[in-house]
Amino acid sequence: MLAAVLGGAAVAIEPGVLVWAPLYTALLAVSLVLAWNRADRSLTSGLVTVLATSVMTLVAQAPRSPDLVAWWLAGVMAAFFTGSLLYVRTMIRERGNRAVHAASVAVHLVSVAAVAVSAVAVSEPTGVTVSATVVLALLAARAVVVPRAWPAARPLAVGLGELAASIALGAVLLAA
Repeated sequence: MLAAVLGGAAVAIEPGVLVWAPLYTALLAVSLVLAWNRADRSLTSGLVTVLATSVMTLVAQAPRSPDLVAWWLAGVMAAFFTGSLLYVRTMIRERGNRAVHAASVAVHLVSVAAVAVSAVAVSEPTGVTVSATVVLALLAARAVVVPRAWPAARPLAVGLGELAASIALGAVLLAA
């Protein structure tokens, strides 16, 4: 009920956000189907949440069309949260699954490369783009090392590590 009230208020203040309604309706439909099939903790469900979260950077620019910086921020967030999703699965739900660990490492490494290259496309590399690339590189190193060095990490420790990573990247991106 609270979400409906707040959503209604957001639309009343800025009707331009409704342009995003078809995308979010589709994401909601996928989430509901996954929940109905008891797959709400599946990788697909997590990726739907990552997409919905990352696109909010673009929604926040309504009624203007999102600029290159907003698209870059959304991409960085998508890269971070996808890596985080796979890393946490490696450490908890899929502990010991080498394929999930390999996917986590691959996503992290691709994310570092993509953010570094895309930063040049958005503008000359700045402190923000370099800092974001460095944070993602450190998280890539963590994705390689921690599952091997600390395979029995407790979920609380993994969660606190993700909280710290989110805060670090959030601080860097707020400067953009």
